[in-house]
Amino acid sequence: MRNTFFIFVLVALIVVPAGLDKARADCGEDCDSAYQSATKDCQEIYGDNPEDAGDLAKCVLNARDDYRSCVLNCAYQAD
Repeated sequence: MRNTFFIFVLVALIVVPAGLDKARADCGEDCDSAYQSATKDCQEIYGDNPEDAGDLAKCVLNARDDYRSCVLNCAYQAD
């Protein structure tokens, strides 16, 4: 049950940012690339060990927050 919930959360955190508006293509592509790299790093660091699920979730949340900040910075730069 815990693994199913963890997988659901992880997928949601990865899919949600991927669906955001890409109106600012160049800057947004940089944000997307950085996010993908960060989440891949999280997976490489923490792997599939259930004992590391909390740390993996925190890592992915940090990557998501960095992604959102990046996208906001793109919006501010465009104005």
